[in-house]
Amino acid sequence: MGFVSIISNDENANTLVGIESITEKVKRYLVKPVKNSRSYLYAELKSTDQRNVQKNADVFLATESNVNKIVDLYMKVPEFEGDNHNPEVIAQNITKGWFRNYVIENDGEYVSSASTVCENSLSAMISAVCTLKSQKNKRYATKCLENLIYDLQKEGKTLCLFYDNAEAGRIYKRLGFKDIEKWNVSTL
Repeated sequence: MGFVSIISNDENANTLVGIESITEKVKRYLVKPVKNSRSYLYAELKSTDQRNVQKNADVFLATESNVNKIVDLYMKVPEFEGDNHNPEVIAQNITKGWFRNYVIENDGEYVSSASTVCENSLSAMISAVCTLKSQKNKRYATKCLENLIYDLQKEGKTLCLFYDNAEAGRIYKRLGFKDIEKWNVSTL
């Protein structure tokens, strides 16, 4: 297995990512031990699958000037603990058009968001869908996603995402996403 040799001989190789059925076969032959492993469902909403979503007035598109509030929200979400939330990188990605963040604000604080990463002319990956625990069950994440879907489908983009949270999965399916494949991320 050529991939196993490359991964095993590269001292900088520290992550194995791919379709789970394939990564499981590769992991059996690795010399490096797998420290941890996490599975995700990969889901997609094609631009041709037009959804009947409407823009929500209480959701707005954040700009570079809102980056600190975005980072503050992420830091309060337990699922994002340990993630790198670099404000300069987020601002730069907004400027370059690689990242969008749709947010809901209450009392001067962002309480929910849905964003894109890896945007290009054909597609975008949805990331960082979250709501503060104290603000759950108010449809905030759904509203942020509806605005995101509305804008990106208007641009003809296909949307994709990875998820491992059943509650989030129910929202994605309700909005038209279809599970495509199971993916695995393993730290070596």
